[in-house]
Amino acid sequence: GRPVLIGTTTVQDSEDIAEILRLNEIEPLVLNAKPENCDREGEVVGQAGRKGAVTVATNMAGRGTDILLGGNPGMMAQLRARDGLAAKGVLEDDSEMRIMEQSFYPSSISSQAEEALETAAASLLEDGKMSILDLEEFVAIATGEAPINDPAILAIRSAYNAIKKEFSDVLGPEREEVRKMGGLYVLGTQRHESRRIDGQLRGRAGRQGDPGASRFFLSLDDKMLKTFGADRLKKLMDNFRVAEDTPLESKQVSDALDGVQKKVEEYYAGIREQVFEFDDVLDTQRGNVYSRREALLSDDDAKIEERFLESCVETLNDIIPNFIMQDNTVNATGLSSVLKTYFQGIELDLPKMEAMSKGPDLDAYLTKAVQDAVARKRSQLNQSRPSLFAKTAQYLSLVQLDNNWAEHLKNMNYLKENVVLRQYQGRDVLQEYVTEGLDLFETFLASARRGTVYSLFTYQPGPAKEI
Repeated sequence: GRPVLIGTTTVQDSEDIAEILRLNEIEPLVLNAKPENCDREGEVVGQAGRKGAVTVATNMAGRGTDILLGGNPGMMAQLRARDGLAAKGVLEDDSEMRIMEQSFYPSSISSQAEEALETAAASLLEDGKMSILDLEEFVAIATGEAPINDPAILAIRSAYNAIKKEFSDVLGPEREEVRKMGGLYVLGTQRHESRRIDGQLRGRAGRQGDPGASRFFLSLDDKMLKTFGADRLKKLMDNFRVAEDTPLESKQVSDALDGVQKKVEEYYAGIREQVFEFDDVLDTQRGNVYSRREALLSDDDAKIEERFLESCVETLNDIIPNFIMQDNTVNATGLSSVLKTYFQGIELDLPKMEAMSKGPDLDAYLTKAVQDAVARKRSQLNQSRPSLFAKTAQYLSLVQLDNNWAEHLKNMNYLKENVVLRQYQGRDVLQEYVTEGLDLFETFLASARRGTVYSLFTYQPGPAKEI
């Protein structure tokens, strides 16, 4: 008759254990991440401490509700109040409403409690019928302890308090009976990857001064032990020279298990720290890109044109070094061809370029040629439609920034996968990720900039449409 809580690490384990219990004619309460079971959390927790209850739950940490010995009268009263109000016609559509069976409750409610529910239902109906979610919200507020002034919620609270008192009176003897049995017995089927979660499971027993006990049943075939420490533990088992099906309780074994669990925690903590540090690098880059987008969206036409001209000059400066020979002379033919590809309509004097060598004269000449090409393109577009040059530059800058950013994210992900493998060579993977990530970021910005320049110079406006 002692209530039992069986803790599992996975949903599948909880389903498997529940099925085994059913085969042995024990009907368990199941609480895991399956939608149909999540909706029953209040029902399960409300009954988990009752005499003879067997509950199978996945990760009890963070549930936020105590398992009360003998049953939770408050939780049961809340469900009974909700069901009672639904039965009195306060819902617009009750076809999806899940009404608890009468056997779930410790007793029927009195006529006085029924009258209190009638009063609450009448008060709710003054504002019309409601949805299931609205009803549950009203009941949740009413069953809390916050001060309220709403007459309908006050009426629900009055009915709830009456039902709770009746259930508490009925469950009182059962609570004492369960206490004498030793309280809740917590049974762990595996160690979790975190000692905190195991502690949360153990802590469900002996809550608020109630008696209780807990025990974990482990196997060397458990996933965590096989991954992080089975060899050492098997050697320990061999030293004891016991059969495989013989249970073993020993401080040495417990200490070894604690060591394995600590190793697992340190392993995953290291992964989380590394993920955070890697994400911090990308977050800095993301902030830079968002700032650039915000500036593009908020700048006026003059500022956008100024930014575009800067992009043109930077693109020019990217191109020039590729055509400077070892003797500092210029490959004028190749340079001219590339510049005419990016800056369509640019006017270049090839003999004059051939006579120049690397230096300020060449830079000044080409910069002036690019500025003139930009001025001609601006005039062409603005003659077609006012401010078309700035609007086109803004649009193309945003498109190129977004498209190249998406590609950059893929490249950063590939880089992360690559540098992580370098830790086996004893290298500082984070520093290499930062350095190479910065190189990729600069490449991304240059690609977006060149794409914007090329796209604008190749753009030809169509004829203006009359409106």
